[in-house]
Amino acid sequence: MLDDLYRQIEDAEATMRGAQERLGHIKQAQEEMAGVVGRGEALDGLVSIEATTADGLRALELSPRVMRLPSTDLAEGILEAIRAANDDLRAQMQELFKRTGAIADEHEAVDVEQLQARLRGASQRFTSSARSAAEEIAYGQQLRRR
Repeated sequence: MLDDLYRQIEDAEATMRGAQERLGHIKQAQEEMAGVVGRGEALDGLVSIEATTADGLRALELSPRVMRLPSTDLAEGILEAIRAANDDLRAQMQELFKRTGAIADEHEAVDVEQLQARLRGASQRFTSSARSAAEEIAYGQQLRRR
């Protein structure tokens, strides 16, 4: 019976260590996110966009030559550059998360709340197992005294 309790304690500790490590990776990724800038261009470089997770659209540069374009073409070019910048930002973020270990691959979602809930659950299981083990030990000691 004590072997089962020890195994449960070891399992709970391993789960807690894994969750704490994962949260550390996520924190590292969050710190590095501030420096990530997505870039996009359109209309052969006449429109340039920069985007960040903090600011969204951070910079818009228009070559003076775009003023000769019809407004609909310019609007489409700006939207194309925004999409390209967002795609670039998203790709860089996925790479950052993979590199830091925050996610295993691009299909895995980062859910910090779920990780924290798993950590709380592991902590509760550990406490419960430790309490059960202490009760078993105390009971065994009482039996020895008799």
